[in-house]
Amino acid sequence: MEVGKYLSPKCSNPALGVIMADVEKILKDAHKFLAQEDFKKAYNKFKKALEEDPESAEAHFGMAESGMFVPKLTADEIVESYKRAVEFDPENAFYLLAMGSFSLESGKFGEAEGAYNRAAELDPDNALEFFSEFGVKYSKLAPLFYEQYLDEKTQEMIDRKSLQYMLKAIELDPDRAKKML
Repeated sequence: MEVGKYLSPKCSNPALGVIMADVEKILKDAHKFLAQEDFKKAYNKFKKALEEDPESAEAHFGMAESGMFVPKLTADEIVESYKRAVEFDPENAFYLLAMGSFSLESGKFGEAEGAYNRAAELDPDNALEFFSEFGVKYSKLAPLFYEQYLDEKTQEMIDRKSLQYMLKAIELDPDRAKKML
């Protein structure tokens, strides 16, 4: 292993370069296990990478992605891993989109909406698809999570939010949509 190969340009500590090279190898192994769908081993490798580099967005993201298939983990723990990934790589729209999707499927609708909107800001070329995905998934999942409270007013609230995102997805002003209907 070449000492200093993974040093950042600002780092002059060769020992740190060895640590970063070790982290790269651990991450490579973790991704291999993830590709093989050995989620527990992948999760443990990502966790090990974080022991070496606690600020690795990639390792936090990998823990979230593999953690979905580790039965002992809660949705809150998985969302926390996504949040840490975003904290260390705040410009990564893919991390935000994955966090938003998982949050939606976990009934964490406020977090999901925020993640989708931030991803749309960061990746305007795909914003319309993000809005569409949020609108459709929210319309299907929210009634399941609000089932015990689902009355006409709650369903209307769900439908309104879904419709707002669908209109954003097709770039149609709500007033114009009302006139058209």
